[in-house]
Amino acid sequence: MPTLMKPRIVLIGPNPTKGLIGGLVTHMRVITSLNIFKDAIIHDLGSIQKTSICEIFVVLFNSLSIGNKVPIGAKVIINSSIYPTAFIKLLIILTSLRCCGETDVYVFFHGGRLKNLRFLRNVTIRKITKRILKGAKEFYFLNKSEVRAFQNLFPDIKCSLFRNYLQFDNTIPRRESAEKKLLFVGRLVKEKGIFDIIHALLGLANTGKLENARMIFVGEGPDSTRLKILAKNLGLDSVDIIGSVPRERIFDIYSRGYVLILPSYKEAFPYVILEAMRAGLPIIATPTGAIPDIIENERNGLIVTHKNPNELAQAILRLLEDETLWARISNNNYEKYKNMFSMIAAEEFYQKLLRGSS
Repeated sequence: MPTLMKPRIVLIGPNPTKGLIGGLVTHMRVITSLNIFKDAIIHDLGSIQKTSICEIFVVLFNSLSIGNKVPIGAKVIINSSIYPTAFIKLLIILTSLRCCGETDVYVFFHGGRLKNLRFLRNVTIRKITKRILKGAKEFYFLNKSEVRAFQNLFPDIKCSLFRNYLQFDNTIPRRESAEKKLLFVGRLVKEKGIFDIIHALLGLANTGKLENARMIFVGEGPDSTRLKILAKNLGLDSVDIIGSVPRERIFDIYSRGYVLILPSYKEAFPYVILEAMRAGLPIIATPTGAIPDIIENERNGLIVTHKNPNELAQAILRLLEDETLWARISNNNYEKYKNMFSMIAAEEFYQKLLRGSS
């Protein structure tokens, strides 16, 4: 009796071996390390964003011809942004894949927002787009607000949530430190709430409640110099801005940390939250993007209003003073990381997906 062949798996997205950066690339790096994708075919069609006219034509040609390169009956996972050019590229890919025969196609959306796709306000364009989108079996988003936006545009097309993951199953044990180290890890730009952190710390310092704490900013960005000047002018000696660090060192920093602070004005699904959870750190963050889906207030951290240094200061103070609350949240985050954001969790999710039972 002939052996039944498993369907080939095709991943469409940026090749993780090319040294690119960004959330989409990180996601590709994680999933291509899973056992379920060890024999997958990877097609990197290129990006239309910030490229020359010649490169754009190459990307369009790759997208138009992808249908000829996908085996009949394959299961195809497309990883895409939601920026206008990336969305148009996706429509071209889906159109090309229609000629592949019985092919299951799943689309995973990363950065960008559907509200920026203004051309979908046109009824005729939206009808044509809907017809093309029906070539995919299901669409996945990183947060509930994007799911709702998609359902408002295309109410009868199936969509769900998915998560980002890290390439680790083990957690990071905590190392004792003489100081309670408050961490910010990310790009140093105003939109990440970095100046709100400074003003929150100033309020605590003025009342003498930062004696055993130190704030460490890890990362670089256009506002790094301004941040250093502000901290110095305000006399905040307990603030260190250390710039970017090698990947192997960042986990040592997390292991010595006490709390992660991320009062961003806008986020998608920040990996830094998963990294902090892996180290058992409570997280203070704003309810933007997928953060409310990741962090349950007082269970995994504290949720604060963005652009509100006073509220942020009170949240910092609670975790500095209430060791019972800190310990409970820390244990919860260790457990949540293992169950939801580890490699084991990723493997389980994609196994269910490709079995058609997600």
